Amino acid sequence: MEPLTSPTADPRSTPAPSLTRRVSFRASHRYHRSEWDDGENARVFGDQGRLHEHRWTVDVTVRGPLDPATGWTVDLGRLDALLQEIRRGVEGRDLGDALPEFGPRGRQPSTEELARWFWEHLRDRLPPPVRLLRVRVAESDDLWAECADEERP
Repeated sequence: MEPLTSPTADPRSTPAPSLTRRVSFRASHRYHRSEWDDGENARVFGDQGRLHEHRWTVDVTVRGPLDPATGWTVDLGRLDALLQEIRRGVEGRDLGDALPEFGPRGRQPSTEELARWFWEHLRDRLPPPVRLLRVRVAESDDLWAECADEERP
């Protein structure tokens, strides 16, 4: 009887694997437009106009060819270092203070805008040929937003 082994994958027919890493942090935010008066802010944003905290979860998915020596898609230590650098900058802080883009007259610190912000800050910092495939930002178990590269496999 022959030993049970798994055949070596044919790289021409097997898609490159993806890998997802999750990082969490606590940070607060509020919705507010400085050019609006208090009444308009209250009408549009309601209770979301007051400073409130979430335990945010960010899932970052990358794709790339497997390194034949390590079997890895990406050096997890390098990916973790990038994510921890960002996490340290926002942990326990008001996102409007921690991230200049979300300060007065800037972008709203919505879940959608945060997903876009993470995408923008990670996309070009990954070592080639690894590429960013998806960023998912969740402010709770039942609310999240994603940015994804839907056009490329």
